Amino acid sequence: MRLIFFLLILVLGGVQTYGQKLPVKWGKVTSEEWDLNQVSYDPEAAAIILCDFGVAQFAGSKLKVTYHRRLKILKPEALEEADIEIPYYIKDRTQSVSSLKAQTIKLVNGKQEVHAISNREVFHEKVSEEWHAAKFVFPDVSIGSILEYSYTLTSENVVFLRSWDFQNNYPTVHSEFRAAIPTYLDYTVIFQGSRLREKYKGNPKSQWFLRNIPSIKPEPYMTTIEDFRETLRFQLSGYYKAASGPAGGSDYQTLMTTWEALGEELNTNAHFGLQIKKKGLSKNILETLSLEGKSSKVKLEIIYDYVSQNYTWDRDYDTFADRDLKEVYATKEGSSAEINLLLIMLLSNAGLEVNPVLISTRNHGMVSKNIPLLSQFNTVIARAEIDGVAFLLDATDPLRPSNLLAEDDLNQFGLLVLKKAEPKWIDIAPPKQNVRNVIMTIDLTDLSNPKASFRSSFDGYFALSHRRKIKKGVEKLVPMAQEAKALKFDYSNLEILDKPLGIDSEEFDLEIVDNGDLIYVQPVLVNYYPENPFRSPTRTYPIDFGSSFKEIYAITVLIPDGYKVEEIPEATALKLPRGYGYFQYQTEVNENKVQMMIRMGISKPTIGYGLYDGLVQFYDLMISKLNAQLVLRKD
Repeated sequence: MRLIFFLLILVLGGVQTYGQKLPVKWGKVTSEEWDLNQVSYDPEAAAIILCDFGVAQFAGSKLKVTYHRRLKILKPEALEEADIEIPYYIKDRTQSVSSLKAQTIKLVNGKQEVHAISNREVFHEKVSEEWHAAKFVFPDVSIGSILEYSYTLTSENVVFLRSWDFQNNYPTVHSEFRAAIPTYLDYTVIFQGSRLREKYKGNPKSQWFLRNIPSIKPEPYMTTIEDFRETLRFQLSGYYKAASGPAGGSDYQTLMTTWEALGEELNTNAHFGLQIKKKGLSKNILETLSLEGKSSKVKLEIIYDYVSQNYTWDRDYDTFADRDLKEVYATKEGSSAEINLLLIMLLSNAGLEVNPVLISTRNHGMVSKNIPLLSQFNTVIARAEIDGVAFLLDATDPLRPSNLLAEDDLNQFGLLVLKKAEPKWIDIAPPKQNVRNVIMTIDLTDLSNPKASFRSSFDGYFALSHRRKIKKGVEKLVPMAQEAKALKFDYSNLEILDKPLGIDSEEFDLEIVDNGDLIYVQPVLVNYYPENPFRSPTRTYPIDFGSSFKEIYAITVLIPDGYKVEEIPEATALKLPRGYGYFQYQTEVNENKVQMMIRMGISKPTIGYGLYDGLVQFYDLMISKLNAQLVLRKD
């Protein structure tokens, strides 16, 4: 302990330095970098990050991080990289940007030309009350240019050691970060990404690098991209300070709390737990809802409907109520926390067992159960329990029934905040009632006036999606084939949110291809899969549908007199490995009609990326069948 004490005294006045060779030197572009116009692991990239390099230096309570990036422009779409914005936190003058330099380097007739920016070309702009940004534009940028910039970010608090992203929206040849963390600072180093975890296997070290890193881009059916980026994170768990008293030495001061302590803090917080206890406001509202004599389940439904139908979500995610719930009641508007804490307050004062649940939405990122930090969460929902059955509730959408969370809420698990016990983790189970049933009849018995009808039933998120479209007045309510257009829709259960939504149409503007001897018909008039959403040749992170679903299509085509079936799509049955999904396409031909039955579904919400190639092929074959044509020939 005495050694740590002396280190503390010595290090407070000094800066950590490095003697290792630098991976990049300012302005020294190598011939290999000039010749590099493509990388095998990301051949279509519009730019290449030649080097990303960062060094963290500690001096007492102050932290300086120097950043150096070199990037090469390969295609026109990457010219936007000439616009640079560097954010920094300005509240209480916490951070500042200094030593900023930038230059465009071009190769002209075998010689390097350098176009550097001047200090007057750097602008510092206010982004918000707490954030500013240093902005500049590289001069004279064109295809083949190399852009290089460097700056130092100084923080007055060592807590502000930012994460280091090794993976970016362009491929990276070399990315490296160095941080010789002083002994008196206890940082937890967190590795995110398979390559980092494999390379360093939990060893903290003080220097980390990766080479030849492919780009990372948003793909269909995934949570936030930040969950999958190769990233190094730092969390200050505690620090040593000189001990009081004659014995000397040093004491360890922890900054990392526990989930239990966080639970206690939340329950006594004026913007969280104390809001739920407002009995006077609850009484005034509950008296208007006629709850006397009702069962607990009915009370839940009535209170949920009251909140979801009368309070508008302002699109702000939050874990605390910034305003008193009396003000939310008066304005009939609030953040996600304010609306759902109001819901919890009413349910609790109506005698139901209910508690708040902290979650991180899919767009916000995954939560680590090993790091007790509130900043990992971005919203709160409710959990009620009736006769041993749990109900998860989010009242921020008037079109969503009580048994359906927001799709963005489905992020595996949440932290249940209990009144008199340690918080506990609960699963956020996706709903099982996502169903789409479609019945189509195509009547070709009178070729001068072909007709079609459409009847459908939607449940779960399928129903929610269509209710939103109907409310917005979207003209293209269902995706019809090019030769068909529904002229009028009739609805059932449009306002009854906990029942399947029915959408029917008896009036179609239907066209068929008739060349005299042959008639071409696309029997799947309503096609939700016009093309394969999975276009990337490879994938290195899971396919996350959010929830499972199933669909059934029953199609009847009435054949005109004098015609027979010339060609019909072949019956097919497909299955994804391990029961992840299925597709069945069955056909039957009678004398005057063709009947088709299509069943499909994804049985498990998340599919590992190891099955990606099979999933691409599955969708390719499924889509080819849904777009296949029926051919009739004149006798």
